[in-house]
Amino acid sequence: MYKHFGEDKDSIIYKRLILSHNKHRCHGDFLVDDRPKHGAKDFSGEWIEFKPDSMNEWQRVKEYLMSKI
Repeated sequence: MYKHFGEDKDSIIYKRLILSHNKHRCHGDFLVDDRPKHGAKDFSGEWIEFKPDSMNEWQRVKEYLMSKI
């Protein structure tokens, strides 16, 4: 994650990123996940579907998130 979003205090993920298998326990504005299982489809915020087979997927997700803040 740091490789794509940076690890300094100015990073968009600094103190905002939660990694969890149980998505139904997470609350926030955005959830990035590759499938609707384990609570992703029921997430209260916006679910951003991640396509891990795409070469530039993290760049796409990063650009989308940056456009929302």
